[in-house]
Formats: sequence, C-alpha cells, structure tokens
Amino acid sequence: MGLMKKRTIISYWLIILIPTLLISFYFFKLLSHERERLENEALLTVKNQAEQIAETIRITMDTVEDELGNALINIDDRNLKEILLSFEKTNPLVRNVFIYNNESGLKYPYKGIASTKEEKLFTQRYDAFFSGRVKFESTIDLIIDEIEEEMIANVEKDSLYSLDRKKSGYESIKANKALPDDILDTNTGYSVKSKSKKVRMKESGRKKLVSFARQKAEVKKELVDFSLQKNTEWLTWFSDNRLYILGWVKLNENIIYGFELEIVTILSQITLEFPEKVSDGLAYALTDGTGSILHKSGNLDIPKKSKPFFTSDLLPSLPHWQIAVYMDKNFKSKNRFDLFVILTGLLLGIFIFSIITGGVLLTLLAYRNMLDASQKTTFVSNVSHELKTPLTSIRMYAELLGEGRVKDEEKKKKYLEVIIDESRRLTRLVNNVLNFSRLERGLKKYNLAEISMTEYFKEIADSATFSSKGTKLNYNINIPGHNVNIVTDKDAIKQVMLNLIDNAIKYASDGKTIDLSMEIEENSCKLNVSDRGPGIPKDHSEKIFEKFHRVDNSLTSKKQGAGLGLSIAKNIVQDLGGSMIYEPRKGGGSSFIIILPLTGDLKNG
Repeated sequence: MGLMKKRTIISYWLIILIPTLLISFYFFKLLSHERERLENEALLTVKNQAEQIAETIRITMDTVEDELGNALINIDDRNLKEILLSFEKTNPLVRNVFIYNNESGLKYPYKGIASTKEEKLFTQRYDAFFSGRVKFESTIDLIIDEIEEEMIANVEKDSLYSLDRKKSGYESIKANKALPDDILDTNTGYSVKSKSKKVRMKESGRKKLVSFARQKAEVKKELVDFSLQKNTEWLTWFSDNRLYILGWVKLNENIIYGFELEIVTILSQITLEFPEKVSDGLAYALTDGTGSILHKSGNLDIPKKSKPFFTSDLLPSLPHWQIAVYMDKNFKSKNRFDLFVILTGLLLGIFIFSIITGGVLLTLLAYRNMLDASQKTTFVSNVSHELKTPLTSIRMYAELLGEGRVKDEEKKKKYLEVIIDESRRLTRLVNNVLNFSRLERGLKKYNLAEISMTEYFKEIADSATFSSKGTKLNYNINIPGHNVNIVTDKDAIKQVMLNLIDNAIKYASDGKTIDLSMEIEENSCKLNVSDRGPGIPKDHSEKIFEKFHRVDNSLTSKKQGAGLGLSIAKNIVQDLGGSMIYEPRKGGGSSFIIILPLTGDLKNG
C-alpha cells in the first residue's frame, strides 16, 4: 500500500513538473524573442526619429531656397544693387550679395581697398567663379559633370569636392531618394523642387526660417511673370572645411546676381527641430563634414572619434552634414526592457509558483484523502469489532439465561449485570457513530434549556460512581457549594462527560483514581475529568481531538476503540459555545477540561 502511494505521488509530480518545465522553457524563449523584438523596435524608433529630423531639415532647406529663389527672381533689375544691399541688411538669412558680369567680371562687391574684410573673404571663397575659371552651375550639375567628364582636376582642391566625395555624395542622393531622376530637369540641369509634399508647419525654427525667406524684395512695377524666364540655382560650397550656400539668378547671358546664405542663422533654427527630451544613454547630434558635432540633444557624453549608431545625410541642401545617433552600450537594456523582463519574469514566477503550489495542495489533499480512507477503513474495522464484542457477550449470557442452564441466583444476577453493561456500552458506541455522522453533515440538533449545572454535575458523577461499582476505581468528586445556572443541552453534556469518564476507565484504570471537579469563574464554568494513568505522549497531545486518531502504543493497542470519542466531545462542546482542552497532570496522568460560558446568576446554596 505504501509503495503504491509513493508511486502514485511520484507519477503525479512528474505529470505536473514535466509540462511546467516545458512551458517555462518555451515561455523563456518567447520572452527572449519579445525582448529582442522590443529592442529592435526601440532602435527602429530611434532611426525613424533621426530620419524625421533630417527630413524636416531637408524640407525646410528646400522651402527656404524656394522662397529666397522667388525673391531673387522678382527683384527689380533697374535698382538691382540697392535692392540686394537692402536684402543683405534686413534679412537674417542673407550674409553677402554679389553681381557678376561674364564679360567684365565682378561688379559687386568691389575688389581692393573699397571692400570690407567680410567682402574680401567672400570674394576669396568664390574666386574660382568670380575669376571665370569655373562656370556658375548648381551643386547637382557639378556632381554630374565631375563624375561623367572627370573635370575635377580643373577645380581647386581646397574649395571643391574630391572625385570620391562627389561620387559618394551623388550615390547617397540616389540611395536616399532625396533627388530622384524624375525630378531632375535634364534640359536645364536645375534641381526642380517637388511641390507634392504637404508638411504641417511647426511652431519651431523651421517656421522662422521660412518667414525670413518670405521677406520680399522690391519687385518690378510691370506685372510680368519673370519666373517663366529666370530660374534660381543653388550651390553648396566647402572652403576651409566649412559649408557655404550660394544662390543666384541669371538675368541674361551676361549678368548673374545672388547672395550667400547665413549658415549661422540656419544652424540656430534647424537645431530647434531636435527633441528636447531624449532617453538616457541616447543622443541626437548634427555633425559637419569633419565629423565635428555642431549641436547635440541628450545628456550622453560622446567621446571623440566615437562612431555613431546611425546617420542620415542632409543631401542635397547640406552635403556632408548628417543627423547622427549616438548611444552607449547599455542603451538596449535600459529601464523599458528591464521593467518588461522583471514584470514578465514575475508573471512567469507566479505561474510556476501557482502550478507548484497547486500541485503541493493537491498532493496534500490526495494524501489526506488516502489517510482518511485508511482511517475510515480502520474505523469500520474497529467499530465492527466493538459492536461484535458486546453483542457476543449479550447473546452468550442471554442464551445461558434463556435455556435455564444457570440455576444459581447469584450467577443469574451477575450475568444480567453484564448484559446491562454491554448494552450501555453498545448504546454509547452507536450514539457516537450517529453523532459523528450528524456532526459531519451539520445535522446535529441540540435541546437548549436553562439548568442548574451544580446539581446536574453531581447527578452525572453519582451515575458514574454507581456504574463503576465492583471495580477498583476510586472517584474523588469536588463540587462547589453554590448553584450556577447555564443554558445548555443536558444530554449532550452528559454524553461528553461519560465519554471522558469511559476513556479514563478504559486507559487509566491502573491509576485507580478518577477526579471529577467543577469550578466557577467570573464568566465560565469548568468541568474537569482527571486521572492518574500513564498520560498522553507529547507528540500526540495536539492530535487526540482529531477524528479517528488513536495513540498507537502498547497501552492502547490492547484497548478497542474507534478514535471518535474525543473528537465528538470537543465538537459538541464547541457547538454549545464552549471549549475543551487537554492538560498533562502534575504527578502523572491526564486532565480534560470542559469550559462552558455562564448565562445565569450565581445563587448561594
């Protein structure tokens, strides 16, 4: 039986643990994939953010160039110099203006002593154009010309792109689709601005830049659409590793006029497109052609020569400028991921704990059910034996008396007493079984009435003394001298007392003394049944009130019983509002105390 129980429990746990471990492993795999997915999603979000910043800047520069180009196209050429100078003074986006004649050279700014320091630097930067060595062409035209015709050798190394740079720049334009073939006008060579994108104007640097660009210069009085005759072209130019942007209009075959943009103003406004709040371990930066950081958003310290995680070019308006994303090595495992892992791991832990706890509870329940089944089997066996013993005695003595084989009157009387005692024993046993059944189903009913507990206790003690005549047991009865009334069930109290006395007679008869006492306290009445028997082992003292429990030693193995008496007694007392406790008796023996609540007034007897 024990081996079968062990096998059953082991099999049960294998059934629980193996699926749990498999589910846990699969769950951890899913968690790992989900973590990786979230990391990739976060990195994609970072990339998209950088692309959005770059695209906003590109669109802003396109819009600025379009608006400034329109202003250049519509300038009244009769007052060209005055209008350009006014533009230079009033528009924050205009740094230097110029007028150039293909035949006679630079008309403005003046060369020599008359020019300012800024004008001298301006003419030096674009000397290749103003000296006639390089034709005025847009950036895209220069790139195409240098790639296809390999004319880079005729351009100054310190101010123009190298061939490799031009190729990479053009390929970057193609790859990023910043300037697809379908928007490149092959007839004029000018980069045609796409008008299909509708981007909402933000309350930011972009709006301010566009408002600067929309400042109108003085236009011709005649209402002529000059945009059909003239076009604005733009050139991005590098000098001393710094970016400059030049825009111009060809008035006719000889006259060219335009201005240079103020990069500082552009930079101060496009940096407002960067997010104000950036996650820890992350930074968005604007870098120039040398890799220097012009602006940074985020509190991440970026070491020198560190490589960005991602870059987005600002071609074609700001070549070699990039939006760069920097992140530290721990960015992937920042709080968002750790929190997810913690919460998911916690849920998984709760799941595993719930399964194991449920398995433990089910195992305990199964064990208790098996134990109850075993106890009930033992109980049925014990009850059967207990029923058989008195019935056998009653039948045997009744048959002797019925057949008239016993002639001695003294023996007849003794046989009748045995029959009566065994009948009482049988009655108590049957009552215990019936009471146990009722208590288990909650059907036990009580007839409550107010009684004089002092008188009733004396009656029970006298009954026990009378039924023990002929034995070697002595009863010590201690009853208070005054009456106390309580509300209880007389028969139930008597059954509890007789169960305790019967146990004392059965297991402690060698002690020769049974003490029955009653004490009155402030709020309770205590009924005490004590003996001088061997007592109850300490490890059983808390289990003796459990159903079917019996102290399994050499003493009780010789005594028949069902293990129900104390369990029934305690349940009855609790139903009546009281309690029952066991205490080892000083000097040896046991003491069972019934505590009942007082509901009447004390009366002096």
